Amino acid sequence: MTTDFWDGVASRIGYDFSSVKIKKAGLDPEKEFFKDLEKILDKDKIVIDIGTADGQLPLMIANRVKRIVAVDISKIMIKKAVENLGRTNVGNVRFEVADARHLPFPDKSFDVAISRRGPVTSNTDFLGEVYRILKSGGEFVEITIGERDKENIKKIFGRGQNYEYLIENRREIARKKRMLEDVGFEKTELKEIDCVEYYETMEDLIFLLENTPIIPDFDTKKDRSRIEEIRDSLSTAMGIRTNSHRIIIYARK
Repeated sequence: MTTDFWDGVASRIGYDFSSVKIKKAGLDPEKEFFKDLEKILDKDKIVIDIGTADGQLPLMIANRVKRIVAVDISKIMIKKAVENLGRTNVGNVRFEVADARHLPFPDKSFDVAISRRGPVTSNTDFLGEVYRILKSGGEFVEITIGERDKENIKKIFGRGQNYEYLIENRREIARKKRMLEDVGFEKTELKEIDCVEYYETMEDLIFLLENTPIIPDFDTKKDRSRIEEIRDSLSTAMGIRTNSHRIIIYARK
């Protein structure tokens, strides 16, 4: 998605989805990601968070590490992150505007690189930069979007994030593993988690679609018929039923 898209999200909501009412059934991928992340954090490590949005992640883990630099391409997101930092007593986090394809840091600067639904494994331009800035033995942890995420919704729209992989039955996890190995990571571990989600109301789901890249160019007026089809075909007693497909990645340089 473009910088303008994320600037718009930042202007509207920061990156705050706490108002969305949702229930999950099955293993929660976000909790699994944090379990994996916690295993490699310690007070001696210098960390970079790539695609930080409004800075929630680095502020959550700041007390576990020596120092964190967090970057995002959106100036407005970084402004929100700095505002969030100002409401804390955290002193070891710094936020910067940066394009993750051209990170403004020397080779071998960081012990750990993190990407929480950021851009890193979308292509080798991003991933190669992560490899460059990691020290020898440095570690990379990411949670990213799988091709089957919101599968029933994307099929109704006939478009969506990674939609071409979904309809062609190509697996993102295999593509990402090849990229990691091609870039030079020696140890890679990837796992998929697919859990059921229930959005309490259509308004909750629409809020999500308006502020994420799940459905490109989503428009409540132009997509009205599709919204009605979702309401008619995906409504259950527990809410609007869909799914969350995530890939969790660990790699070591």
